[in-house]
Amino acid sequence: MGGAMIITAREMFSVSTPSEYRDWIIGHGPARGAAAAIGVALSDVGNDHRGPTPAPVLAYINEGRWVGDCPQCNASMMLMRGAPFLCANCVNTDLGCQARPLIWPTDDQAEIEALLTVRSIANRNWTPGESVDLLRAENIEHRAEFA
Repeated sequence: MGGAMIITAREMFSVSTPSEYRDWIIGHGPARGAAAAIGVALSDVGNDHRGPTPAPVLAYINEGRWVGDCPQCNASMMLMRGAPFLCANCVNTDLGCQARPLIWPTDDQAEIEALLTVRSIANRNWTPGESVDLLRAENIEHRAEFA
């Protein structure tokens, strides 16, 4: 059924630290231009947010990848555990290019991933609010498809 893991930006982009991930985001796509357009130096992109805490981005799984959606431009981004959310498309220009909080599932992430890895990659999907019991029931209901 494809690779037997749910991937993050760490695997997709071969980055191992949050700072390497930030550098990857700045080096790809329109990030440099978006930051320059509002007068933010690249060295300031992705810093911890100052001021009122913005609404967090929720991590979810889409086709075997941990992703989150940018609340400013709606781009879907690969996520890295331990790193805040920084959109590679708009670099959070609405926040002065500062990072957004990112929320991952807490207690059941390993079980969610284990239940999804038996599925085809196209069906490795989970959204916040879906329980492990629901995923387990779906796996039982569709077990013939996973054989």
